[in-house]
Amino acid sequence: MRILKKLTFYSAFGFLLYKLCTSATDGFSMRKIHSDLRTHSEWETKGTEIPDLSFSYMGHGAQTYAFISSDRKYVLKFYRHNRAGHPLGFLATLLPPPLKKSLLATIEKRQNKRLKDFSSYMLAYHHFAKETGLLHLHLNPSHLPKKIKIYDKIGVEYLVDLSSMQFILQNFAEPFYPSLEKWISHGEIEFAKKQLSQLIALLKTRCQKGIFDKDPDLKTNFGFTEEGPMQFDIGRFKFDPERANPNVYREDLIRITDRLYQWLKERAPTLSAHLKEEIAKA
Repeated sequence: MRILKKLTFYSAFGFLLYKLCTSATDGFSMRKIHSDLRTHSEWETKGTEIPDLSFSYMGHGAQTYAFISSDRKYVLKFYRHNRAGHPLGFLATLLPPPLKKSLLATIEKRQNKRLKDFSSYMLAYHHFAKETGLLHLHLNPSHLPKKIKIYDKIGVEYLVDLSSMQFILQNFAEPFYPSLEKWISHGEIEFAKKQLSQLIALLKTRCQKGIFDKDPDLKTNFGFTEEGPMQFDIGRFKFDPERANPNVYREDLIRITDRLYQWLKERAPTLSAHLKEEIAKA
């Protein structure tokens, strides 16, 4: 009984310690961004030179861990490969057939999800790079002669060899709604109008290129740079020629900007009216 109590105590303690460490680092570890993916010809890309800067932990989404450069001009995103596998995958050969089949089906589904994500990145790379601030997309192992320093959430330093990593380098964009809030509070209404006009132009351009976005949330996926609005989430794109139809994309514009319209209507009715006019002209 004593042995059982000790095992229970140490197991609970180990689990609690694991949860505390995971919380402190926001779940990031180098193991989660490494992969053994082979070269695929359809993933070949070229990009701008990687800046000689360090990058600090910024946050994560469903697909990537994001790090911001020391000069706050760039964001480096590493793909979360751990989500394309399964922690019990190594047990597949030891499981009875029904459980093995279920486990392998789960792993296959997750790996297919990664392929869909990469397909979305490539769509942005070829057709929507400027509007997404995309500077470098690296999906194939290469001889990229570049190592950079990154710092996790608690300040631990890692030296990363980019040649073996799947990553995205983009311009940094200020958060969407806080930027609008600032312009409104400072009385910069005309400037805000210009930004909203550019936003509608960006969304229209995406539709006209036949790109459908499955997750068009302005709050979490868009921001503003010195050059105007930018969509920084490129992980939910797919090709859909129907989006180029004005009758279709105008409905998209209304749907995507509805929350923004209601938000502006409460804070700056002039801007909500301007937004509505821009959509009507699109």
